[in-house]
Amino acid sequence: MHGFMDWSLKLPWRPFGITVKLHLLLVIIFVAECIKFLFTSGPLGLLSFVPIYLGVFLLILLHEYGHCFAARKVGGHADEVLLWPLGGLAFCHAPNTPEAQMKVAIGGPMVSVLCGLVLGGMLLVLEVPVWMEWDQWHHVENSQFSQLAMFWLKRIFWWNSLIILFNMLPAFPMDAGRMLQCYLWPKMGFGQATLKAIWVSNLCAVGLVIVGIVWQEFIFLFLAFFNYTSAMQTKQMLQAGMLVDESVFGYDFSGGYTTLDASSQQQAKPKKPGVFQRWSAKRKEAKLRKEKDDWESIQLRVDELLDKVSEGGLHALTDEERTFLRNASKKYQ
Repeated sequence: MHGFMDWSLKLPWRPFGITVKLHLLLVIIFVAECIKFLFTSGPLGLLSFVPIYLGVFLLILLHEYGHCFAARKVGGHADEVLLWPLGGLAFCHAPNTPEAQMKVAIGGPMVSVLCGLVLGGMLLVLEVPVWMEWDQWHHVENSQFSQLAMFWLKRIFWWNSLIILFNMLPAFPMDAGRMLQCYLWPKMGFGQATLKAIWVSNLCAVGLVIVGIVWQEFIFLFLAFFNYTSAMQTKQMLQAGMLVDESVFGYDFSGGYTTLDASSQQQAKPKKPGVFQRWSAKRKEAKLRKEKDDWESIQLRVDELLDKVSEGGLHALTDEERTFLRNASKKYQ
């Protein structure tokens, strides 16, 4: 049986060697919003909505690519991004050090800031006023393409600003929560730094609940619930001494969970993994199975080529076969 996070559609292409998946709930929400705009505002309302929706998730994808490229820059790798209703999850593997993990956490916001500068520069060149009232977010003045383009550009700029703002909340799984954890890591050890970051994250969740009630915006309540449950699941893994190859939010903190103080370890009681941990474990198992199959396939061909060399000498190999042997030797030496 598949978990909630497995309900996704894989895009047929892999930009930069990274698999991009769309969560099924995201697709359902997009279709529902299109139908709503079509019936409430007609074709013009639909035309005003779709480019903004697609532009926002392109910005989120670029944000997650920032994490992926940062992981590769510090000597790790990244192979998957999931887009879902709360944004994106980048599954990155990086050296288990505070410096490397800090760079991975910063990579996403840096890309978002660059996107904001580009979008803001375009608004400045086009002399489009940036500020607007909240009730103007879905107001389209006319259907001229130039007016629509400025309408899209302004709102995408503000959505990008909101992406940066939300990720600067020091809460899991926001980037600032990871940055706080990495900042405290050398000062107090991984375990205590994580607990301190979780404590701050819970304060942020309370603040989001208050904002959601005052503004009567359900999304803040949902985000607070997600932050709180994610932080608590991280705490459970930490206290249980679980070594997870891929963390809940994609950054690789494997090997660090056992650095909790001895006193905390004595009080720890294993708890049933949450949905994110079960999903992560299944992904790890599938990845190991694929690596094993790939290795067996490569080993089989290597044996065939070595038999060919023993019979006819090295000159009996084609250029492609020599290249294959060299690459196999480098990869698995």
